[in-house]
Amino acid sequence: MKEDLRAEERPNVKVVRQSKEDTEDRLKVAGTVHVQKFDAQTGQWLPTIVVPNLVTNTGRDQISSAIAQASAGNANYVAVSTSGTTHSAGSTTLTSEITGGGLARAQATYSHTIGADTYSLAYTWTATTGFTNVQQGGTFDAATTGRMSFVSTFASVSLNNADQLQITWTVRVT
Repeated sequence: MKEDLRAEERPNVKVVRQSKEDTEDRLKVAGTVHVQKFDAQTGQWLPTIVVPNLVTNTGRDQISSAIAQASAGNANYVAVSTSGTTHSAGSTTLTSEITGGGLARAQATYSHTIGADTYSLAYTWTATTGFTNVQQGGTFDAATTGRMSFVSTFASVSLNNADQLQITWTVRVT
């Protein structure tokens, strides 16, 4: 009959004890979105709106893929919407995405400092027509369709012809 030995009693078995802190997953992804309007009539930038950024399930997948795969899609396209839809981590599209009038999806400027735990995507649109209720923004991995990685809802912004809308997504990976 075989005797069942605990790991500590087995020959040539080294038991390593780890504290909860050593084995706890500490990777977190969060961020904020900064929305600012330039009023072409007054020549002034209006106060910045700052809101939290929701990381979608696709965004989490893209972060994982970027770590493991060289071919991961870069989520550096940005879009805005007039929809007030409530989003969840399972959201994949930006409802009522604006596709014209100077506010169409565009490739953002990416910035990151080596060693820092944040990166940002920024873009400034110039309206070529009037818009009311621009109130959501998202990041995507393609110039059209694509997968939405981050989405935010902010206080509604109305734009006149020649007004500018600047949005900066700041993502923190800790």
